[in-house]
Amino acid sequence: MKIKHFTLLILVLVLHFPLQGQTNSPYQIELTEAERFQKKDFIRGRLTELNTNSPICFADITSSDKTLFAKSNSKGEFLLSPGSFPTTLKIRKFGYEDETIILDSPKDSVLISLTPLEVHKSYSGNKKLLQYESIFKKALEKFR
Repeated sequence: MKIKHFTLLILVLVLHFPLQGQTNSPYQIELTEAERFQKKDFIRGRLTELNTNSPICFADITSSDKTLFAKSNSKGEFLLSPGSFPTTLKIRKFGYEDETIILDSPKDSVLISLTPLEVHKSYSGNKKLLQYESIFKKALEKFR
């Protein structure tokens, strides 16, 4: 009998208090992607393909001393925390030539164009130029 009352008491106490596990605090301010991209004194930039000006997503951006690291988002944008200037940034993305730039100060933003790598393959003596994108598409078709 006492166990039933004790269990009932525990149940009432648990249900009396609101459950707040893993909820955002009303005092916590979440920055939108646009607001994060506009922070001052941060290194902001955008990566595009040289020929098409299309954004390059998920490229690695690192400082030469490896203290700063970022990946570009789906729009090709990246944001690095402030560091010491001048700083050297290395940009790497599979299928593109590596790029190295030197920044003297945090400017408004940096636009970096990457050159796609080219693969030469010969067909019956003729050389035909193929880009990595078409090679990947052909490889994916073979797996399907």
